[in-house]
Amino acid sequence: MPTHIYSLRTKMTLSFVLVLTLAVALIGITSYIAGKKLLKECMFSKLSSICTIKDGQIEQYLGMLQDQCLSMSESTMTVQAMEALRTGFNALHVSQPELATYKQTLQKFYTEEFLPRLNKTAQTPRTLNDYFPIDEQTVIAQTWYIAENPQPVQKKVEYLHAPNESPYNTAHELYHPIFRRYAQRVGIADLYLVDIATGHVIYSLAKEIDFGTNLLSGPLKETGLGRSFLELQKTNDVDFIKIIDFQFYDPSYGTPVGFISTPIFSQGTKIGGLIFKFPIDSINDIMTYNKRWHDVGLGKTGESFLIGPDKTMRTIARQYIEDPTTYIKLLREHEYDGATLDKIQVYDTTVLLKKTDLEIIGDVLSGKKATVITTDTMGVEVIYSYAPVQMGDIHWYILVKMSTREAFEPIQTLLWYLIICSLLVILLSASILFGFIVVVTKPLAEMIHLFNGNTSTITQKLSIDNTAEFGAIGEAYNRMIEHIKTVVTRITTLQEQLERMQQSTLKQTGDLIHGTNTVGEHIKQTQNQLDGITALYKEEESLDQQETAYNAQVITLANLIDTTQETLIQYIDEICKAIDAQETAQAVRICTSIAPLIINARNSCKQIISLFGEIGTKQEQKNEIRLSTTRVIRDLSALMNQLERNRIDAQSTLKRIQKTQQEQATITKQLETVTQEIKQH
Repeated sequence: MPTHIYSLRTKMTLSFVLVLTLAVALIGITSYIAGKKLLKECMFSKLSSICTIKDGQIEQYLGMLQDQCLSMSESTMTVQAMEALRTGFNALHVSQPELATYKQTLQKFYTEEFLPRLNKTAQTPRTLNDYFPIDEQTVIAQTWYIAENPQPVQKKVEYLHAPNESPYNTAHELYHPIFRRYAQRVGIADLYLVDIATGHVIYSLAKEIDFGTNLLSGPLKETGLGRSFLELQKTNDVDFIKIIDFQFYDPSYGTPVGFISTPIFSQGTKIGGLIFKFPIDSINDIMTYNKRWHDVGLGKTGESFLIGPDKTMRTIARQYIEDPTTYIKLLREHEYDGATLDKIQVYDTTVLLKKTDLEIIGDVLSGKKATVITTDTMGVEVIYSYAPVQMGDIHWYILVKMSTREAFEPIQTLLWYLIICSLLVILLSASILFGFIVVVTKPLAEMIHLFNGNTSTITQKLSIDNTAEFGAIGEAYNRMIEHIKTVVTRITTLQEQLERMQQSTLKQTGDLIHGTNTVGEHIKQTQNQLDGITALYKEEESLDQQETAYNAQVITLANLIDTTQETLIQYIDEICKAIDAQETAQAVRICTSIAPLIINARNSCKQIISLFGEIGTKQEQKNEIRLSTTRVIRDLSALMNQLERNRIDAQSTLKRIQKTQQEQATITKQLETVTQEIKQH
């Protein structure tokens, strides 16, 4: 099969593939751009939704704590417990030796258990004098429920009743289980009852060293617990509620905690305060989804956290939870404050330590709510969604973030998916198109094969498979072949006519050339005749001139003869007179004089006779010339008539040639039309 068929198929395939590639590329690029935009909007919407949800959860959590605190403070049971425990606490009293023993026991707890544990996380080493109580009731209460509590640290809440018999222990045994179940249900770390009059913490659920302490004069008056009590002292509002932001709390071994406080009234009289200590763990659980970031769609880099007005975190960073060592290393690589990093490692948390210095921090702290793309403290491009969290005196700011690389990873996956699918579509389509083109060009290949054969195959019909999808091409080709046959017949006829016309034109042209040559000969003969006539005329003119000269001579001679005659007459008269006068001599003399005259007259007559002979000869010559001229003119007239006939014949021949040329032009146009029809078919 001819190689140019493959070239045609290749060109058609490449053309289709190019168009398909452009179409697929256009669709892919459009889909990618639209998908990226949609994904960006979705990610912004998702992070904004998470931000809104977490904002609501935090506010709901704090609101729930406030409501629980208010509800509990108004409970009759709480009022009764406050009164019973306050009475029992104020009645705590032992002898001095026993008190000294309690102090020794309590000092042992502080020096051997509390301080070593606290100093592991304390920013500065703590000593016994920093926290050891001086009030008798505090020493007794801490000895009974902390130092002598058989439960380990953070499990001392399980201790129900000290072995000593006292009204306080009785009240504690009664109300402690109730408060413990309540705290478990509410999710608080500790619950305090504070005597509004003395400032003593008369009850603590967790039994840490803040139990029994005096918040007016003790070492914890500057803590969140102490500030909560001071706020309670200032108010007489039964609905007063106060939230204290997180801070490192030494009685809880440096754990960041917050406080919610409300007063307790009994019959309109403020008798104490109810204070909840809520741990960071509850807030962390809310913000970290109980460490299930993947479940809420935050992937590997997403997280939500809280910051305070001082820009420090109020919840722990995800990266620190997952890999503290790598997190600290990254911060050091980004030249973060080394002392702060040491504290993070000591306290084992980023809460209240890690500052969030962002380009958008101004907008965050101004209370705006937005979702933007910016760079975090690690220099990574991230999406941040932020909103304020406000509950009473709490001013926090929630931030939800995810790296753009991970956030937009689906669009990269989509891009590869589009590329792979596009390549598959192009390859599959190219294969189908190539098969389609092969089927389409098969009749063309057969046509070209027939055309490339001898002239006997040019009008050969194609074999047609009527069941083939493209059999119509073969039918069209066969119809074209029939048409070509007709056209070929027309071309053959026209070519024959054209050949005949060309032969006729050649013959007519030959006749015209022959006639032209004949006319030339005639014209040459005519020219010769005209030259002869001119010569005859010139000769006749010369004869006329000679005749005129002869006539002049005759006239002269005649005049001479006349003069001689007159002279002779005179001489004769004189001779007669002389004779009459008988003057013979005179007569002889006169006769002698007459003799020359007579001789002259005779010579003149001879000349005249000779001239007349010459004139006659010339006249005969003129007559002959005239006869010759007449014959030449007659021949010239015949030649002119022949020339006229030749001219008429030449004009007729030229008209026939022009007509033949017009017919040839018509046939040529018909041939061109037929050629165009063949090209179109």
